[in-house]
Amino acid sequence: MTLDTFVFSKEEGQNIIVTETFLTNSVTQPDDVRHTIFELKKLREKDLKLQMHIVSLSDYWREGIIPRGLRINKFPSFMTNDSDFKKKWEAILNKCSQDLILLLIQQAKAEKANNMELITAFQTSLQQADTNTGAPFLERISAGLKQLEEETRTIKARKMRRDQHDHEQGNVHQRRRPPGETQHHRRGGPHAPTPREREPTTSTPPTTPQQDPASPTPTSTTPSPPGTGPAPSRGHTK
Repeated sequence: MTLDTFVFSKEEGQNIIVTETFLTNSVTQPDDVRHTIFELKKLREKDLKLQMHIVSLSDYWREGIIPRGLRINKFPSFMTNDSDFKKKWEAILNKCSQDLILLLIQQAKAEKANNMELITAFQTSLQQADTNTGAPFLERISAGLKQLEEETRTIKARKMRRDQHDHEQGNVHQRRRPPGETQHHRRGGPHAPTPREREPTTSTPPTTPQQDPASPTPTSTTPSPPGTGPAPSRGHTK
């Protein structure tokens, strides 16, 4: 037995559907134009973030402030009470962090230059495709970038104030010990006893509350492991 089938051709479908649509212009754009706009948006956002990093890190280096993410928290296991040794130790760490800031700025500037070449290429491609089609999306991208810049500036200014406060309070290289850790809890030295070490070596069997012999023994809702039974009461003998 053969089933009857019927199909519409693409040309017939174009004649059947209506031209009215609920779709926005961003959906009805050609694939190459949509791809160009999408990539251009990502590249413009990346360029803005790189510029924000470059300016922010330049301010840190210029003011002699080390951001928390670039602080080197390494501490010696001896000579910690020698103030001169400690000062030199922290000065070496500070110099390393400052050089890392310069290296990051240098790398970000190189990345920004490469990114700008891609932006120029995508903008040229969009203009050659259709200037009228791409103009509204370029305006929308610019508006989004302005908002992103304001938000990024606010965040970086807040972090700058926080890190500046750390420097003013002398908390750049202050070691933050976990709760319960003592000053001597370090590698190679005495340490605070752990909860397992504080436990007694011998354990005393738990004492069950005394019961009236006449009262019924309550039934436990939790089954005992196979082969075990309730522990005998220490307060009674048979």
